[in-house]
Amino acid sequence: MLLETAVAEDASAAFLRNVRLLLSTVVAPNGVHRKRLSASLHRACELTGRDYGHTFPHMIEVRRVDHIGIRVSDLERSVAFYKVLGFELLNKAANDAVAILKNPTDVELNLVYNANDDAGGKNILMDVDQKYTGYTHIALNVASIKAAIETLGANQIKITQGPVSFGLDGHVSIFARDPDLNVIELRGRSEDLSSIGGVTTYEPEN
Repeated sequence: MLLETAVAEDASAAFLRNVRLLLSTVVAPNGVHRKRLSASLHRACELTGRDYGHTFPHMIEVRRVDHIGIRVSDLERSVAFYKVLGFELLNKAANDAVAILKNPTDVELNLVYNANDDAGGKNILMDVDQKYTGYTHIALNVASIKAAIETLGANQIKITQGPVSFGLDGHVSIFARDPDLNVIELRGRSEDLSSIGGVTTYEPEN
C-alpha cells in the first residue's frame, strides 16, 4: 500500500532512482533485504509503466573466488614451488593441459601447463615499460608473515619485495615470483618482524 501511494504521488524517475539507490547500498545475509527491495522496484516499474530490466539490471551473485588459473611452462617445477605454499596436486584434466592443486583450506589453483614462450625471460605484465591489461598477481592470506618469510628462505625462494605495509589496515605483505615469474603476494596480519629487519611502507615498483 505504501508503495502504491508513493508511486501515485510521485511517479517520476527520481522515485525510481531512490529505490535503485537503496538496492545498490543494502547488504544483508542471503540477500534478503535486497530481494525485498528488488520486488518493490519491480512493482514500482509496473505501476509507472517503466522497464524494470533497463532501470536496474539483475546482478550475478558471486559467492567467492572458485579457483585461479596460472599458465606455466614446466608442471613438475611449478608443482614443487606451490607445494612450498601448501598446495598439493590432486589430478590432471583428461582433455586439457590443466593440473588441479588445492591447499588444506580449499584454495584451488589450476596450473595450465602449455606455456611455449617466456617473453625473453620477463613477465610482460610487470617487467616491461608497456602496461598491458591483465591480472597482475594473486594475493594469498597467510597465518603468519614471519613464518612465510622463514619458509621461503628455507626453500631458497627469493622475496622480491617486502615485508611492506599499505597503511593503517594492520596488514603486512611480501611478494615472490613463481618459476615462470608470476607474482604472488602473501598477506597477513602485522606482527613483530624486528628480528628480520622490520617493515617498510609499500612503494609501487611495476
